[in-house]
Amino acid sequence: MDNALRLRDQRAVADLDQFARRALRLDENAGISVAAHGQVAVVTASPLYSTGLNDQAPTLLAVKVLQLSEESTVHFVAPAQAVTDRTARLRSTDDTVFRAPPVETLEVWAAVTPPQAGWAPLAEVTSARVTEIARAGIERVSAGVPDVAGELAVHELRARIWGVSEDALAGFVSGVAFALDGFGFLADGQPVRLSTNGRWQRASAAFGDVIARPSRVSCVLGITRP
Repeated sequence: MDNALRLRDQRAVADLDQFARRALRLDENAGISVAAHGQVAVVTASPLYSTGLNDQAPTLLAVKVLQLSEESTVHFVAPAQAVTDRTARLRSTDDTVFRAPPVETLEVWAAVTPPQAGWAPLAEVTSARVTEIARAGIERVSAGVPDVAGELAVHELRARIWGVSEDALAGFVSGVAFALDGFGFLADGQPVRLSTNGRWQRASAAFGDVIARPSRVSCVLGITRP
């Protein structure tokens, strides 16, 4: 099977490149899922995800849709670094054919399947408010990380901060704001539309969507922040 994505133009190449680079800024070991159906490719990354039933972290999925010039059924999960290596080459040669990296990666979050339909509109929030929530959370994470901290301790801290339900986001977890800001999905003056489907939360912004599934621990404890 052909493992090539024929992106519509250099703008689509730049969008894929930026998405992967932003994923790396949030996680140096980030993976990228690419699933093409017809003439669109859905690219997904997760800056934070739950590792088990007792994990307070929400699963956050940053999602962006890219246009293709030809129909395709490509599906792979690859290291974000491998994706940026290829997009850099495409940009330098003015090419638009992206071939899947030879080495795939196993990502726990890639097995999570959000609903495709049935989303119910809930509210809208300004991009400026989302940015405020994201920056405040980033400051709390930075202030809470000790000089010497193991990976587990950092994960638990991020889980506590980004897993909190925000009243200013209509009860969505604050990690939604973190992902929207971190992946550059926000546009000044453009609202963010919030919708739900059961436990699932979706925030649709100007340049991409973030889909979140709060942890069962947070839901049971009812952890909120005004």
